[in-house]
Amino acid sequence: MNQITQFLQRKVSDNKGRQLADIWAFSDFQLEHTHNYIQWLFPIDKPSANNRYAPVLTENDIELCRQDMRIQENLIFSFNMMLKFWGIERQDCQFILIANQPQNHKLWLTRYNHNQLRISRVIRSLGLLGQIQLAKDFQYFVIKTAYDSQKVSEETMQNWLIAFDASSV
Repeated sequence: MNQITQFLQRKVSDNKGRQLADIWAFSDFQLEHTHNYIQWLFPIDKPSANNRYAPVLTENDIELCRQDMRIQENLIFSFNMMLKFWGIERQDCQFILIANQPQNHKLWLTRYNHNQLRISRVIRSLGLLGQIQLAKDFQYFVIKTAYDSQKVSEETMQNWLIAFDASSV
């Protein structure tokens, strides 16, 4: 079993010695200013351009993650944590901006911000790890919200669009 799958099962630490629960306890400040955790919460099948120590999912990892209910529960918990950080509320597969958190919306509804790269990663990871409908619904929400706001670049919206293609699963 790979380190990333064991990390997602809460059995081992990441390469910085953090357990999954340690990251879940991060403050908004830590979520914003720490740049080496998102790759562990939402691993993908491609190397990170920003973190050479980030795990890369293998086909075996992906299959194990899709079948392991504990990993799925932890993935959803991490997703809900990031949504709250970005000022988004989720009810099943419906998303809304939290009205009294405009400061959190600015973390991603802007011309360019590293949180937009994080969103691309989250979309891809959710889809790869079996949360296909959730990935598609979140993808649609961020693209529509960004388009309506007229604050996010076309390039970023395109990146979100290509982050996950459900037909390729």
